[in-house]
Amino acid sequence: MKRERARVQVSVLILCYNERDTIAELIRRVRASKLPNLELILVDDGSTDGTSEMLRGDLGEQIDCLLRHPFNRGKGAAIRSGLLAVSGDIVIFQDADLEYDPTDYARLLGPIARGEADAVYGSRFLAGGGRGKWLNVRFNRAASALIGYLSGRSITDYATGYKAFRTTLLRDLDIRADGFAVDAEVTFKLISRAEVRFKEVAIHYRPRSRSEGKKIRWWHAVEAVATIVAEWISAKLRRAIA
Repeated sequence: MKRERARVQVSVLILCYNERDTIAELIRRVRASKLPNLELILVDDGSTDGTSEMLRGDLGEQIDCLLRHPFNRGKGAAIRSGLLAVSGDIVIFQDADLEYDPTDYARLLGPIARGEADAVYGSRFLAGGGRGKWLNVRFNRAASALIGYLSGRSITDYATGYKAFRTTLLRDLDIRADGFAVDAEVTFKLISRAEVRFKEVAIHYRPRSRSEGKKIRWWHAVEAVATIVAEWISAKLRRAIA
């Protein structure tokens, strides 16, 4: 008798701060993706625009686990809180805006499900994209190149909002950054590990403007570079001590 393969559970971790105009539609799209064994976890990172009230209403019934910070602590802090609730074998990061399309989940999960990767990033540049504010695109490419140079492994889009990981691997990275610098921290820690199988796939992307709620600012670029350099120095020191 053929043994039935255990079904892999996927946790979608939505990171949310002041997204009252998009959160209902985003949750609808996530549910419409019809991922089997989907666990939907949402971290409301201290929203003050009415998002919290929406989530405490009927919208909250569509979420498997709703967590709320009493004040805005940042993306990295929201990820750490969400990871405590994750029970899936694989976790996908999902921003609460509509820049990223949940129909791309299959692209992210495919390499992991096939045993080809432990972590998959959805790159906005692989399909000839890179749409968005000129300065943001240029910095992203420069920071990605810096990570690649210091780690010895290439990457095109370190700051993408679509990342999928084996949950055990993500927890093992020991995330410390609170804000947007978490993208630089996680990415460098991830691809600097030679044993980790890493892959990028092309995804769809619809950028939004600052007036629509875009939250990235110039100082986040400074924080990212500082984080990359700090992680590189820390890795060199650990190797020297070992």
